[in-house]
Amino acid sequence: MNYELVIFDWDGTLMDSTRVIASSLQAACSDVGIKVPSERDARYVIGLGLGDSFNHVAPGLDADARQRLTERYRHHFLAREDEMPLYEGVREMLADLHGRGRRLARRGPGSIACSIPRGCGPGSRPRAAPTRDSRNRTPTCSSC
Repeated sequence: MNYELVIFDWDGTLMDSTRVIASSLQAACSDVGIKVPSERDARYVIGLGLGDSFNHVAPGLDADARQRLTERYRHHFLAREDEMPLYEGVREMLADLHGRGRRLARRGPGSIACSIPRGCGPGSRPRAAPTRDSRNRTPTCSSC
């Protein structure tokens, strides 16, 4: 099959976000004044949605506390996004796909697809950059 557009999930697929997810959850809990989960518990929830994650690490939170925890988690996660390394071979794969004329995108917040620029490849790192609405982020390259 010949595809014109390839869409990737971002964290956990193209980049290793495990450490940043766990530490962001721990920092968010500290920020809102609840018990900070162990690293093991913080890593256990990776792959779950935020609601299920919070049920595991902070059961019994009311809606306002969950909202504050969500906001603080996102703050910490997005602030450390550049610390997440791409998995081995990702740069080369993106360059190869671009070289074969494929348009590339990554799934962003709220399942919004964001373009991965053609210049992304060996020697550059696709990363998110804030747009007018800080909840929606579009990828750019550090070398573009």
